[in-house]
Amino acid sequence: MNDSVFWSIIDFARKNCDNDDDLFVSIGIDELSKYPVEDIFVFNHILNYYLRKSYTRELWAAANIINGGASDDGFDYFRPYLLSFGRKFFLDAVNDPDSLADTDFDEGENECILYIASYAFRKKMEGKNLDFYDELDKHEMSEKDLFSLGVENLDYLDNTIGIIDDSEDQIICPNLYFKFYHDSN
Repeated sequence: MNDSVFWSIIDFARKNCDNDDDLFVSIGIDELSKYPVEDIFVFNHILNYYLRKSYTRELWAAANIINGGASDDGFDYFRPYLLSFGRKFFLDAVNDPDSLADTDFDEGENECILYIASYAFRKKMEGKNLDFYDELDKHEMSEKDLFSLGVENLDYLDNTIGIIDDSEDQIICPNLYFKFYHDSN
């Protein structure tokens, strides 16, 4: 498992899900369960790295605008949904959330994407009494390990989020705000 394989699984699921989020997850589980258990753990580490690094105030502003509000959980489910559209789409959105105004992207969340690896593990290990998270803890990876697998270094992103003031969203993502809230009269 490396970054390219991670994204190829994401791309395969997106290409074959007919924009059905539940089907996306199901296809992702089926595809990932074809890989060795160690690769399932690496997939989860890569996913969590990208989600952790995309926890930015700017992206939260985009989630607030697009989804008409975003609680902590809502933001946690918005980011994997973005990721489900592929590497370029996700990284473009992370690097410039306001660029989502130039896409057909509409509101969305998908919590279940967070569990693709655990369900793939369960499917792979059917009949064995093993807990995914207990086993995952035995296979920790550093960011340096992930970078050696081709994972994009996103250390330049500011992951400090203070008190959220929704009135700042229009300033942070003006084009996106205009797209979703422009009064066309």
